Amino acid sequence: MTTSSSSSSRRRKCSREVVEAIEIRADGWREDESMNIYVKADKVDETVGSTVDKVELTLDKAGSTVDKVELTVDKVELTVDKVELTVDKVELTVDKVEVNCV
Repeated sequence: MTTSSSSSSRRRKCSREVVEAIEIRADGWREDESMNIYVKADKVDETVGSTVDKVELTLDKAGSTVDKVELTVDKVELTVDKVELTVDKVELTVDKVEVNCV
């Protein structure tokens, strides 16, 4: 018996989630005395994938200027939740069947 099989179609699905961890190292208000800037972040969650709704900067003196404000993203993770191998179709083709009787 001669058999041949066609190559099965394979499709790989990846469920990907980009996770950002933004860390603000102060609870509530923080004063940086060297620059006289107050920082307040609302709804800060320290878990991975958390979001920051709002960040406020308040200057304690009128006419104060801020040269630069930086938001640092500590890490970006690519998490693959699961990998699935899906076989759409399997074909078995029989080219010829021979029966020999002696």
